[in-house]
Order: sequence, then structure tokens, then C-alpha cells
Amino acid sequence: MAEPKTSHEFPGDLIWQAIDPSKLFPREWELFRHGDLTRFIHDLARRSPFPMELSNVGLSDEGHALHTLRFGTGSRRILVWARQHGDEPDCSAALCAALDYLVSHGGDEWVKFLLAELEILVLPMVNPDGVVRYTRRNAQGLDLNREAVALSGPEAQALITLKHGFDPEYCFNLHDMNGRKSANDTDLVALAFQAGPFEKRDIDNEVRLKAKTICGIMAREAGNHAPKNLARYTADYMPKAFGDSMMRWGVCSILIEAGGWFETDGGDNFVRRLFTHSFLRGLHAIAAGEDAEPTGELYEEIPFDSGERFSDRLLEGGTILNGLGRPPFRADLAVNIDPVVKPSATTIPRVARIVNIGDLELSLAKERLNFSGMTFLPGFIVASPSAEFPGPLPTAKEAQPYLAAGITTVACGFGPFPQKRDREEWLASVRRSTLPINILAFEKVPTFNTIRERHGLTPLCGMLVPNLQVLPEDLLELAHLYHPAHQAVIPQEEADTAIGVDLFFQMGCSPRETRLHLHLTHENVDVKKRKFLPSGELIRFAKEFVETPSQLTFGIDPLESPLATIPLLVSCGGLKDGRDPSPEYFNNVLIHNQGRDESRSVTALNLLQLRGVSPFIRGSLGSINMDARADIAVYPDDAFDLRGNEKVAPRLVLLNGRIAYSRMDGYTPEAVSGALLLAPPHDDA
Repeated sequence: MAEPKTSHEFPGDLIWQAIDPSKLFPREWELFRHGDLTRFIHDLARRSPFPMELSNVGLSDEGHALHTLRFGTGSRRILVWARQHGDEPDCSAALCAALDYLVSHGGDEWVKFLLAELEILVLPMVNPDGVVRYTRRNAQGLDLNREAVALSGPEAQALITLKHGFDPEYCFNLHDMNGRKSANDTDLVALAFQAGPFEKRDIDNEVRLKAKTICGIMAREAGNHAPKNLARYTADYMPKAFGDSMMRWGVCSILIEAGGWFETDGGDNFVRRLFTHSFLRGLHAIAAGEDAEPTGELYEEIPFDSGERFSDRLLEGGTILNGLGRPPFRADLAVNIDPVVKPSATTIPRVARIVNIGDLELSLAKERLNFSGMTFLPGFIVASPSAEFPGPLPTAKEAQPYLAAGITTVACGFGPFPQKRDREEWLASVRRSTLPINILAFEKVPTFNTIRERHGLTPLCGMLVPNLQVLPEDLLELAHLYHPAHQAVIPQEEADTAIGVDLFFQMGCSPRETRLHLHLTHENVDVKKRKFLPSGELIRFAKEFVETPSQLTFGIDPLESPLATIPLLVSCGGLKDGRDPSPEYFNNVLIHNQGRDESRSVTALNLLQLRGVSPFIRGSLGSINMDARADIAVYPDDAFDLRGNEKVAPRLVLLNGRIAYSRMDGYTPEAVSGALLLAPPHDDA
């Protein structure tokens, strides 16, 4: 058993003040990938005042080097690994911050003591292939933290090679967990620890007691900054997981899991600082021999994480018009905001989803906003193909008129581009931008035949064909892909819309392999009646459209709703004279449609319902229901009792769950970033 040593005191306060992972990697840590790690560790070794050996322990499934760092001259061996799961960036931030601190403070007496007592071997990125994809599993689809027995993945084989070759006394297994967990069903968990079991029975031996001792010491140190926000990680014995297997093999195994924090008080960076601080304290405790008389007392005082979960934001006290044509009702909305990380992305959109609706007074939330006396409506989605952005995207100032009218999403056209390179450069510029409003970008192409040549379409990638060089038979063929001939119906639209044609394709490289919605509207109709066209008349309409292409504009309709019963605010890219609709136009339409029936529901508010338009948009656009996007316009309750020509305008607009526009006291517009652009995915590969 190791004897207690006379050690230099752990300078907790000084370390806490010095740690700032956000400065270490100025881009968001979700974007920290294998190339960034390679540059980081080589710079670390170059700056290090003490010897640091860089090596690798093989290759990932897709050929990324599995880098290792080895330093320290002590007799107690510590194996550290992180990023077994590619979508857990906080542990990378904490580990890198800890390594940077040791190198930057290598002359401090306590660091010299640490390195004299310990030899540390680090595998900082176990799953680089998963990191690129930002997925839990590796390129083979394996959960590497369940491969300690089968060792099917090369990364798992590498980790077990380090265990056998290095023969560690301790191992630190660094992870991220759900950032919305609670302790005691009341407090948000910022950090969780576990001294994992070595068999199914929850019993101790000396190895586990030593791990419990170090966990307890780390938790006590973290408690100086988050006394109620620590937990024991709840998990049953998993014989095929690396942490539990290490304990079974006689290695003191310590699991640290990054949790969540309040965005107004530091957010993720606070968690990462706390993680770094606790990890360094754990290393110091081992170096100082504080486990000489192991006990689980401090560890047993840590509460388990519990089943109750926090939401990121709770919107309380409002009345909801959910955009589905139903009467208004009183309910609270719980919203979660998650990153959407794509391969090779340079920015990270954060998409807000509605995760609960109802009486949520007793629910936990990181932030609560009171909306008593207000009505929630879906953010408007406006089809404006004439609003093209082949150059700079709209500025925050240019987006304000849209937001002031309750519009959160603009469907626009881009292109056509003379060369493929021009197109790729434009898409790259979009990815580098912080968009002030959601943009659904539909690529314009010169002819219908160009559509057949395109590959890698998004789940929602409309191809706008300005001249519509397409035969009537082509239109009919495409229509039957979505509407069988015996059900082919085309509704007439409102008076202020022009003739519309839209084509939507879903996951395919040719029209025959894609999902389609075709919408045709003739201008010489009685707008008070809806006319259902049999397939025979469709041919006649198609011929008229082909013969008079100047009449054609483009629009959007719901994909999965009965076309004749869903009113649209605007179905084409402008009014009849080609102008884009103004905010006043939308206000007038709101007034025109309010109070149409006894329930006084505003049925025209369901502008566009595109369910599941993309794998990373779970839910629907243009509605307020479970799993829908949290793009919401907020109006005073009494706004819907107005008569005459008075304008109805939102007091506040939430874009992706963030306040993007406000005319209310006490609500300040936040820094909103990460609006979505839907563009072909192969450009992000």
C-alpha cells in the first residue's frame, strides 16, 4: 500500500483562476477534431519544460493515428483516455486544459512533485472517426465503451494494448453525459463521478475503495465551486465496458462525466473548468498518497443522479395557437437547444425543439421566462424565391423587418452558378456566416433536365426552374409519384397569390427516386371556390403553363397535409407584380384571418408544415407541438380581439429558442447564431 507523502499543497484557487478552456480553443469544442488534436499535442511537447514522449498506438478504422502522450518519472502509473464517444466534446476540453496547465506551470513546485511521483500515459482521442461524424460510435458502428471483451474495433484493441503494456495502477475514463440530469430531483448536475463496480454485486475491495477515495477527494474540491451540483453516476455493472472491466482486472478505475450548467453563469465552459480542476486534484491526491488508507466515506456522501431532467428554457403562462387550426389553450412550453454538428463544419447551428407542453409549474428548467397575458404562435415561414442571396447573406438589420412581422424563416433561391466552383464557394461562405434568420435555400437550375443530373439532394432540396423547360407529360409523371392519378387534386389559392409551381425532392438522385409535391394554380379562377382537378384536366393545365412560362412563379405547400384544407399565408414568391410581401402585408393577412369561427382560432397561421424535412430537424416547421422547432412569435392576448385595419404585430420573436426580436420591457434580444441553411450534404463532407 502506498504511504502518505509530504507534498506541496494543491493550489486550488490559483488553478481555478488560471483555467479557461474557451481561450485554449477559441472555436467551439464540438469542432475539435483529430487535426486540431495533432497540432495541440505537438505544440504541447514543443513548449513542455519536462520530457514528453509523443507516440501512437495504431490507427483508427479509417486510418487516423491514435496519438499518445507519456510524461512523468514516478512509480505510480496513471492511464488516461478520453473521447471514446465522438459526440462528447467536454472531456476533450477538460483534458486539453489540464495538459496545458501542467505544461504552462511546469516550474511550479506542486507540478514538479506531481511529475516526480506519477508516470502518466494519455490517449486523448480514442474515437477520431466518431469525432469527425460527431457520433457516439466509431466508423464500424461500434460503441467502443462496450468493446472491452470482444475488442472488435482497432481503437478498442489499442486501448487494451496500452493497458497490458503500461500496467497502470489507476485509470481515468473521461466522458460527457446528458447535460440536463439532476441530483436529488432538484439540482442540475455539473459533474458526476463513479468508482465502477467489478462485479454484479455492489461490493468493495481495496482497488475499488482506492478509486472511491480519489473520487470523494475530487468531489470535495469541486464542491468549492458547485456544492449542490455533483453526483454519483448511476449505471449498473457492465462487464463489457472498459471502466468496469479495468476494475475487474485490478486497475483502480475512475469515471468522470461532464454534465450541464446554466448558460447565464458560464454554461459549458464552467463545466469544463470544473472538470479540469477536479481531474488535476485527483492526480495530486494520488501523487500525495491520499489513498494510503482508502475509505469510501466521502464518495458515499455524493448523491446519485436522478431521473428528473431539466429543460434548457421554460416559457411559462402563455396561450398557445399551435398552427394546426385548433382553438387556443393555456400551456407552458419546455424547450431544449442542441448543437447540430456536421463533418467539416466551421460553425455549429443550435436547433431548439419543444420537448414538453402542458402545466409545467413543477418542472425543472435552467431558465424560466414568464409570458402571462401572451399568445404563442408558430414563427411564419415565407416563400420568397425572388429573395436571392448569391452574394452576402442578410445582416441582422436587414432581418429585422422579417422578425418584426413574426417571420422566422425565409425560403429563398440561390444560383444558378456558371461553374461548380462558384456554387461551392457560395455554400462555403454560408457555412462561415452567422445567419440572423433561418434560411431554406433552394438552388435554381436552368432546366428541368439539370435536376436529373444533380446528385446528393437534401431531404428537402427544391430545385427552382425559372424557365420550366419541361413537357406536360413530365409534369404528369412527376405528379403521380406523389398523388396517384385517381386522387390527383390541385386546390385553388387565395386572391393575392400568382400562379405557382413547386417541385420538392426527398433523398434521391433522379425524379423517379425522390418524393415529390407538385402544385399548380391558375390565375383566372373564382377564388371563393376550391376546384379539384381530375388528372385529365391536369394535362390541359400543364400545357397552358408550358406555353406561357412568364406566368410561372414558385411556392411551397405542406408535404403531409391535405392540400385543400391548409390555408397558406403566401404560396408564391411575391405578389402578382413580383414584389416581395412586406411586413404590413402579413399583418393585414393576420387581421383578415382572425376570428373566422366560433373558436376564434387563427387558422391561417399554419403557413407551412414540413414534417421531418431533415434528419437534424426533428419535428415540424410552422407549428407548436411536441418535437417541433422552437421558432415562436409572441403576441399580446388582446391582439386577436382587434377589428378593422389595425395591425397585429408580435411583441417578441424567438428564433431557435433565442430572443431575436423584442418590443417588451425586460426581454433583451440575445445573440442568436446558427440559423439553418438546407443545402446538398455532399458539400459538407
